Amino acid sequence: MSLFNREKIEKTYEENGYLIGVNTHLIYHLPKGLTVYNLPESALGIKDTAITEMSGSVEKIVVPGNFKKFGGNFQFCKKLKLISLLDGVEEINCQVKTGVVDFHLPSTIKK
Repeated sequence: MSLFNREKIEKTYEENGYLIGVNTHLIYHLPKGLTVYNLPESALGIKDTAITEMSGSVEKIVVPGNFKKFGGNFQFCKKLKLISLLDGVEEINCQVKTGVVDFHLPSTIKK
């Protein structure tokens, strides 16, 4: 047994300023300072650390349909006004400030 918990670091690739895991297809880092984040279609999810990175500037998030499940804690995204989910997203589980953020939901939402 090792004294150190060595977490494997996933290899990543960059796409339009987004840093995405090769195996998990999760977004690890985002371009800085954008007000609108159009999440890349090659990704399947977003890490909490990436949500923290966008918290100071994000006003709108567009989520492509290949994100079957989309979720995260967006309570610290003080400027966030809209999360737009495109056709294909089936589940949503987001924490936001009540009454501040609007959601555009596709007909594919099941939960």
